[in-house]
Amino acid sequence: MASSILFDTIPLVPDPESLETLNPKTASILPRHLSLTTIPYTDYTSAHHTMMICSCDAVIPTLPTHLAALAEPLPPAYILRDIPKKGLGLVSTRPIACGELLIDERPVCIMPVDITPAMAGDILMGLMIEDREAYLALANCKPEEEGARVLGIFETNSVTVSLVGSEDGEVYGAMLPIISRVNHRSVFSFFFAISHVLIILCIRFHSCGPNTAWRFSLATFSMHLIATRTIAADTELSVTYCQTHLSRNERLKELYAKYRFPCTCPHCVVFVEQSDIARWHLGHQMRKDRMWDDPEDAIHTSKKRLCVIEREGVEGSYAYPDCERIACCYGRLGDGINMGIWGTKAMEVCLNVVDLAGELKKWQGWIADPEQNFPEWRVSVEKEVPVNVRKERVVKVRKVKAAAVSAEGS
Repeated sequence: MASSILFDTIPLVPDPESLETLNPKTASILPRHLSLTTIPYTDYTSAHHTMMICSCDAVIPTLPTHLAALAEPLPPAYILRDIPKKGLGLVSTRPIACGELLIDERPVCIMPVDITPAMAGDILMGLMIEDREAYLALANCKPEEEGARVLGIFETNSVTVSLVGSEDGEVYGAMLPIISRVNHRSVFSFFFAISHVLIILCIRFHSCGPNTAWRFSLATFSMHLIATRTIAADTELSVTYCQTHLSRNERLKELYAKYRFPCTCPHCVVFVEQSDIARWHLGHQMRKDRMWDDPEDAIHTSKKRLCVIEREGVEGSYAYPDCERIACCYGRLGDGINMGIWGTKAMEVCLNVVDLAGELKKWQGWIADPEQNFPEWRVSVEKEVPVNVRKERVVKVRKVKAAAVSAEGS
């Protein structure tokens, strides 16, 4: 990699004493050969930074060789304010649209979640001084006897990311000093990130019905904090640190086991059996069907599900498939206006899509000219159209898209 420095002479392999501190469930993944890769880049102020990535060798060829500076951030849509009976928290200063980007931040380091204390310490010492200080300023909710402080901070604050080329079962965590602070309501820890005259002061806020979510962009190799629904002015900002399809008791156990705090969000304060049942169905109903016999019924069913999703406040986790399904059903019925409305909503909430750029490009093409670009246009209305004619339409659309991609590449 031309613009990266690969420390082949420093393979990270766990020592026996470090392995003893690991959870037996994850220790089986180690030992393996890991390498450190550093990627230098500059930010919008022309200040120099370095991102450090600890990964298996298969990931290295897929890492970016150049990182463009991120866009200069807009004035934040939130402030730090004291909230009665809760302490300090992030509160919106104006209405925030669903899908709006609130924070765009590159991690100071990325490493496997099953890393040992000694390996985590080695990586920390390789960071730039300001990044190291930002790392150590983050909270550590793990008891000292469970491992070293560096590893405890990583386990408390890291955000899961997916890296291309990673081995089966390998999970990575990214350390983001700013975004890591938008989390748990019950932990009051502070961080000052000073860039010239800009001071960012964030606090952790968690909710089992969050109004924001993070999304890792492979295109920019940065983490985005996105609004998952429309947020009114003077509203607390929150993310979730647990699996939202779990029951209330399961969520409380998971959060306390991992982060040592009792969740006090509105979805956990009072037990509601209907909520547990609804969340279980949201988490277990997988829809892989694409050819719906009755699009109108599918639209009705998905709209009902979206009402449940909105009530539970889990749009970031579950809204996209239903918005996608409704938009496609309207396309199959030949209703371009409603397809555009719901396709736009789908683009706003497609947080968990792996190929985000490809997904957005697909929807932009479909909405711009559904009759020409959407391969299932009016198929539910024109059932008399022979199958071979419909297949020809799909092939035609694919050729047009391939030609467009080829033209962009050249």
